[in-house]
Amino acid sequence: MTFSIVAFDSKTKDLGVAVESKFPAVGNAVPFAEAGVGAIATQSHANTTYGPRGLALLRRRIGPTKAIVELTSKDKDRAKRQVGIVDARGRAASYTGYECNPWAGHIVGRGYACQGNILAGEGVVTGMARAFESTVGDLPVKLLAALLAGTAAGSSPRPSSSCGRRADTAGSTTGGSTSGSTTTRGRSTSSSGSSTCTT
Repeated sequence: MTFSIVAFDSKTKDLGVAVESKFPAVGNAVPFAEAGVGAIATQSHANTTYGPRGLALLRRRIGPTKAIVELTSKDKDRAKRQVGIVDARGRAASYTGYECNPWAGHIVGRGYACQGNILAGEGVVTGMARAFESTVGDLPVKLLAALLAGTAAGSSPRPSSSCGRRADTAGSTTGGSTSGSTTTRGRSTSSSGSSTCTT
């Protein structure tokens, strides 16, 4: 079970990713973000190269929808993958491969995308979207509200064991990765190898 949200705040220009999963240390595999560029969540047999490669495409001004096509088109395991992307212009897109474990799917809204797999049902991602849209506050507050709504909607019959959140703030200079409830700010690209993990 994994569900996530990638999002952009049009007022502050902040970008962020939040994820919850039954897999330990999910914050080291799923979230990628870079201030002024975009945010990516790669999950469901996660191809962690999607993070740095996707950010490189966004830096070249390739939009999220085309970036997903570029990332998945040559991936022989794309049917098992799930990825959500938002760029620094607020454009968002998501992809759910047809072999992702059910329930699997996504919802894309203005400035965000929610996606998940091995969920109790569609209500998890729609609940996340409603919470993100209706919550007042800065981006980390809205990301946390989305995760809490996903959990409240039943998330999965499997218990969660970890969560991660990454928020990149326009103009900040520190960086790193996060797992748990802390926030990381600055330029962050997380792991860049070719490893795959099931999330």
